[in-house]
Amino acid sequence: AMKMEKETKKDGGQAILESTKTKQILLEKESMEQKVRELQAELVKLNSRLEQANEGKKKAVKAVTAKKTEIEEEYPSKVTLEGDPEEEARIIEILKMMDEENKVKKAKAAAEAEKKREEEAKYVKSQKNIIDEKMTKGVEAAQAKAEVASKKKRTTKKKKSTVPKAKAKTSAKKKTVTKKAASSSIDDWTQLADSTLKRKTIAQLTEYLTEKGVSIEKSMKKADLLNAVKSL
Repeated sequence: AMKMEKETKKDGGQAILESTKTKQILLEKESMEQKVRELQAELVKLNSRLEQANEGKKKAVKAVTAKKTEIEEEYPSKVTLEGDPEEEARIIEILKMMDEENKVKKAKAAAEAEKKREEEAKYVKSQKNIIDEKMTKGVEAAQAKAEVASKKKRTTKKKKSTVPKAKAKTSAKKKTVTKKAASSSIDDWTQLADSTLKRKTIAQLTEYLTEKGVSIEKSMKKADLLNAVKSL
């Protein structure tokens, strides 16, 4: 029985040991798999960078090969003759001629523009002179009309002022005649009939007697005044 118990314990220890080893192996396997995945991801990144570098290099090569000078673009078949002094001199002469032609064209365009500007300035000046002349004539005409209107106004005022004067003179003459007639009639009161003299008012009688130098008292009645007139 003791032997069987020992064997049972031995078998249980081996089982535990094997289980532990199995777990350790699984952990190591998982760790290795994780490292493999990380390495694969790093490899993908490196491949992507390598492709980008290759693309950039290709683009740079294309840009260098595609770039040309102005002379190569204008004379592509002539530039290939490298090392030919005569051809290079001819090209330089052609470029000089083109520059001269451009200068002449620019100078001609500038002269035409200046001429056009001068013509426009002359036209504007002439139009301005015409407008100024019209304005001057208009002002002169307005001034002439104003003077005529002012003269008419003054003439009308003179006529108006003359008419009242004539009327005043006429009325003055009428007043003088009336006054003279009145004075003559006043002078004749002593010869008036009693009925006519009685029709005179106290004020008229008082005024007549005062003009004749007769002193009038406040207590005097109309009958007293009539007697005073008759006694003159």
